[in-house]
Amino acid sequence: METQTQPNSSAQQPAVSAAPVARLGLSHGYRFDGDTVFLNASFHADAGADLGRAWSLRLVATAAAPASGLDVLAAHVVTEVALPPLSELTGAVDNFEVAAGALFPAAKGFHTLSLALVARDAAGSVVLHDYTTYSLTQSFLQPRLSGPVGLWFESDTELVLDLDHVENPRPADNLSGTLSVEVWALDAAYTGGEFEGQPVAGAILGSLAGGESWTPEALHLHATKPANVRAHLVVMLREWNGAAYATRHFVTFAPAPVAAVAEKPAATKVAPVAPAAPVAAKVVKTAKAKPAAKAKPAEVAKSAAKSTKKASK
Repeated sequence: METQTQPNSSAQQPAVSAAPVARLGLSHGYRFDGDTVFLNASFHADAGADLGRAWSLRLVATAAAPASGLDVLAAHVVTEVALPPLSELTGAVDNFEVAAGALFPAAKGFHTLSLALVARDAAGSVVLHDYTTYSLTQSFLQPRLSGPVGLWFESDTELVLDLDHVENPRPADNLSGTLSVEVWALDAAYTGGEFEGQPVAGAILGSLAGGESWTPEALHLHATKPANVRAHLVVMLREWNGAAYATRHFVTFAPAPVAAVAEKPAATKVAPVAPAAPVAAKVVKTAKAKPAAKAKPAEVAKSAAKSTKKASK
């Protein structure tokens, strides 16, 4: 029997098994605690099935309930954890339990979560054997960009970033981690998840109390001109979570020739999109920094503006 693969698939692309040998049991679930997610599950396997492969448990998020296993494979991965040999877990009295870091979708609104049992074959390809979708949807309150975002080059080495508002919609006692804003140049349109690209510019903004927002002055940043003049530029709002910077929100710009301009272009502001993924940069790692001390938004905006000259309006 053949497996169901995604369009334009190759041997290395994910596929849905047409003859699964293991499945999730009746008992399973998840819970969040900050940026940590706790998974638990029981498992069943066919009698005499060959379970000698690398198995993992994957929690994914989608904007709507997935229609098929292919939707699950294409979904934003909140976390994925390797399992012990599945032969040791099938038929066990107690559920397998594990805690792992969570990478939340960088989008407003509610998400549908699904728990998937996947395996990697000898070639390293991911094969989905079973999944279950939870009816209770989940929303993730994260710092975000609000209103239009402006982006233009003053020269080959100077970029101006104009942010309307930065918000923290969490409860009042939930101070954000240190926030940074970064501009990346990607070869393909970004819709969330992991990416590879070239860092263009960035700045540390500071921390923001829950329920508050601020409006930074236009930031004049030292920039590295993208090697690809038709690159897709992405502005990312990222938050330090104690271990790394996680993308909380992003705004994408259609590709255009990247060239020096003398004045602010008339149509460089775009409204934030509703994307679906926190990300982990693969090319250049952002320098780690400890969360900043609690500061008022006005003080943070003033601090961020000291090292930049005002944009000409």
